[in-house]
Amino acid sequence: MPGNISQNGKLSPIDILDYYLSVQLLYDVSFKIIHVSDIVGIPKRAEVSTKKVHLRLGSRSDALKKEFLQTILDLSHFHSFALDREFQGSIIRFYAINKSHIAHWEIEVLLDEFDKFVESRSPKNTESYYIQRVQLIDMLLVLKSTDSQKKLLLDSRAEVLTSEYQQLPTITESENRKAICVTFKLDEQTLDRKIGRLQARISKRSVLDILESGRSLANIYRREDFESEEKWEKWIGKVKEEENMLRRQFSTRSKSAHSLPILPPDVSDAVKSLTTLAYSGSPKFFETYMKCLRIWQIDPCEIFFDFISVASSLPHPDPEAIIKAINLAYLASPIQLAWNSWPLQKKRESLTTGLKIFSKFKDQASLSFLHFFDDTKTFTTFLLLVEQLHLTSSKMPARLLMGENVNKSFTDRLQRHLQALHLDGEEARVLDFDIVNALLSKIVADTDMLHNWKLKNKDLDRTFSVYGIAEKLIITPALTYVRRFLVQNKRGTGANSLVSKENKANFFTMLEMLGNLKGRVEFKFDFQDVLFDNFLAMVNLWGHEMLDKTKLAISSDSKLNRLDGCSYSSSVQNLMGICNAYVNLLESFNWENTLQLAYLYSALYRGISESLLYYTDSMMNRLSKDLGNNTGTLNFKGESCTCLNNISKILQYFKEFENDRLLECSEVLKSENSEKITNPRKFVSIRVLNAENVEDSKGEPVSLSVKISGLIRGRTRGIVKDYNPSWDEEFQSLIDRSSARGGGYFRIELFDEESGSVYKSLTYRFDLDRLSAMPIDEKISLQPRSGALNISINVEIEQSDPMFYLSRARSEIAKGRDRMIKLFVDNFSRSVREIFSREHLEESLKLVPVRKDSDYKNLKDEMVDAYSTEMQLHTIDDLYDNLETELFDEVVLSLWLKILNAAENLLLPRVSFIFHNIVTRLDKRSSVTGFSFSSRYHKTSKHEMTRVMEWCWKFRQMLNVPEKVLQDPLVAPFEKFCRISKQYTMKSKELEDSYYQIWSYLNRQLPKKYARSNYDKKSFDNASDDKVMVLRILLAKGETKFVKGVMEVEERYQRALKTEIECRNLMKRGWGENHLEGTI
Repeated sequence: MPGNISQNGKLSPIDILDYYLSVQLLYDVSFKIIHVSDIVGIPKRAEVSTKKVHLRLGSRSDALKKEFLQTILDLSHFHSFALDREFQGSIIRFYAINKSHIAHWEIEVLLDEFDKFVESRSPKNTESYYIQRVQLIDMLLVLKSTDSQKKLLLDSRAEVLTSEYQQLPTITESENRKAICVTFKLDEQTLDRKIGRLQARISKRSVLDILESGRSLANIYRREDFESEEKWEKWIGKVKEEENMLRRQFSTRSKSAHSLPILPPDVSDAVKSLTTLAYSGSPKFFETYMKCLRIWQIDPCEIFFDFISVASSLPHPDPEAIIKAINLAYLASPIQLAWNSWPLQKKRESLTTGLKIFSKFKDQASLSFLHFFDDTKTFTTFLLLVEQLHLTSSKMPARLLMGENVNKSFTDRLQRHLQALHLDGEEARVLDFDIVNALLSKIVADTDMLHNWKLKNKDLDRTFSVYGIAEKLIITPALTYVRRFLVQNKRGTGANSLVSKENKANFFTMLEMLGNLKGRVEFKFDFQDVLFDNFLAMVNLWGHEMLDKTKLAISSDSKLNRLDGCSYSSSVQNLMGICNAYVNLLESFNWENTLQLAYLYSALYRGISESLLYYTDSMMNRLSKDLGNNTGTLNFKGESCTCLNNISKILQYFKEFENDRLLECSEVLKSENSEKITNPRKFVSIRVLNAENVEDSKGEPVSLSVKISGLIRGRTRGIVKDYNPSWDEEFQSLIDRSSARGGGYFRIELFDEESGSVYKSLTYRFDLDRLSAMPIDEKISLQPRSGALNISINVEIEQSDPMFYLSRARSEIAKGRDRMIKLFVDNFSRSVREIFSREHLEESLKLVPVRKDSDYKNLKDEMVDAYSTEMQLHTIDDLYDNLETELFDEVVLSLWLKILNAAENLLLPRVSFIFHNIVTRLDKRSSVTGFSFSSRYHKTSKHEMTRVMEWCWKFRQMLNVPEKVLQDPLVAPFEKFCRISKQYTMKSKELEDSYYQIWSYLNRQLPKKYARSNYDKKSFDNASDDKVMVLRILLAKGETKFVKGVMEVEERYQRALKTEIECRNLMKRGWGENHLEGTI
């Protein structure tokens, strides 16, 4: 039992264990208030007998006693509810002792006597005590009884269920039990016996008694023990906070004054004994040890000294043991108080103790401070020891020793580096790349080690400034050699030798090492500014390297085999890897100057753009060649689809360049006046729009393609037999001044695809200096052949801007891909041209005439059905399986637009022939006597309109595959096309009125357009398209005279308007010149 003292005045181990276990029982979760109503073995409601008590049995109140006695005598036959085993033994024993009295007891006396009997066998704070009391009441309730007896029993039962008791505690957590048994060398049975002896006498009141006694931490120090009011308030505040937490945790309504004492008579001796066990014990035991310190209100300062004493008394103490002891002391303290806030006397005692301890390890510490790079672990350990013992003041011997030896160590380190490279004592020596890089590699290695140490030991470095000392004594002096080398190269004749072919690897190595140091060391000079011109020259050379690697990637991918699970081949993946590698390489240098970085990005992305353009041009050439060689069914698993997928992958790759850093650099260059390029190159693009009224000598349409050579090179796809072929394809080139000196030109050749002959050849000359950034639209006559060619020329000056190069490349690749998509679609849609022909339309109407109740679903057309079936069974699936999803959608949309365009051209005559005739007559270039409208235009019948619409609906049904074909993009073009049929049913007068409304709007906008004022271009273009559509429908209805008349009025009005605006401009310029001359 706690409280016994051995003869020498110290607590015996068994007594320490008892006090220790008492604290653990107080903390255990099992030590809690139990509500009797929550006991599992007690039912919420009792069964109550409904049997009547008859008079023949004597007194009504005696009936219950007689049946109760009979039930006890024959207890084995009681089955009203399950009886508790302890209750069975208790009731039999109770009857044996009191059988002579039970028959005379009233129910109240019976219950009281049984309660006393059970209490003598089972304490009140056990579950069994209450279960037995309730089971006696429940047994009586199932027997015959009067109403008053039932009420008494039910009231008694309710009273018991409203009771509560403090459960006897135990140590429930198995890990804690194991830690206690191992530490005190006990077995489980012995531990349980000790707990059983203590648990009934444990009370939370004992904790409150300690807090209210002089043992409280609030009473061990006074204000004068601390250096300042602030430190005293901090101490007392933390003490009060801890005390309040304990009061809340161990609050109790118990008034018992006979609880077991939990505070050992000699607390200091008990704590020292437990501290010895805790130092070498398990973490679980340490947690239980901390609970004792909290309840016993142990001074944190004394805990520190106790742990130091334990570590110092080890057979072979070492710094790690002392550090461990200090850390454990801090963790175990009930009050987490920094050493600086300790009472002054305790701080002095701790410093004295620390100096004694450090003196034992002085020689080892002195040696470790000299060998940071050889044994970082030991160096760190001794620094940590100095810090933990609070010997960090600049006047402390430990701190002085550390500073002296670390300075010597780092100074010697640099000297050894210089000696190894023969740099010591030779200030005038000319440095070279090998020596400088060798020195830098040593410094970088040392800096890496120091930086990693600093990251892991931030507090130590903050206290002792190890990294700062190294920077001052090793890194900064070494960098002076680097600076001297760079200055020598800048001043000497070999300023550009830094980026020569033989020095390229060394240059990048030096730049990379300096970049690594840049983020860790404060440089005395800006090496990036010094090396910028050299580095920019090197980045410009990367463009040639990337282009060579791009060519290698293409040549190694000659078969265009697709990667597993991908629709593209290896070359596109290799190309993206090449570009990413150079981008990452540039970013790895962490260039800080934003303007310089912008120039570097501009040079890099110019090279990337050129490589991407070269790659896509190669893919387009292969695609054109593959499609040109195709005479039968297109192989969708061959090169064509792979090339298209590769090009689309490159377009998607441009999205990776969209980042804030690049946009910032672009904005910097735009705002920088000095960014203008000397003799800038120009991007010249030519867009081949369409041709008008092209025909052979017999008046038949011609199959044409357009080839461009000279400063710009390219060739459009061929369009089969069309009076007005529309290509809408663009070609561009980056042209420098030397290439266009004296003026530029390109040659345009229109080839007859069927005969292979040149339909027309001409040369277009221009002055590159005078071309503006505004697009120039040109209508080139094809005389003496029939027709005219419409082109648009655009010039854009090169800018030193990464976004400029990327946007230009992306635009060119996107236009090239669109051109390839049209060529690709033409290849597998040749039947569309044959279907939407005048011959097939007439044949279809003869074979299957249009009826009033006709339905496109029932229409049988061999050519349409064959193409539709082929598309649905094979082509759509092949396209879907072999093209990127986004590309597949664009190909399908291109096919759909081609179908609708062919249908529109079949139904509606073009107005270009009338326009050409009008222009010719107004220009007085030729006579119109030979111009026959009837030879050009065919009046469209209602049956022809109906049949073509039926074909279009069948093709729309062909593409109605929602699981593969995206439907939304197909809707708007079809709705626009269907308006042709609706407008065709209108009367000519209504169409003419519609034309006048549209022309009235255009008439108001034309002056703004020609004067280059602000106007809604989109609305203007849409209105122009609507006007042309109305005129074409009128032509289809045979209203040729009206169309010719209004078109001639339009042309005359526009010519007059242009002339008037030009005259006004001339007058303004003339007035300005006269006014200037008069002023002079």
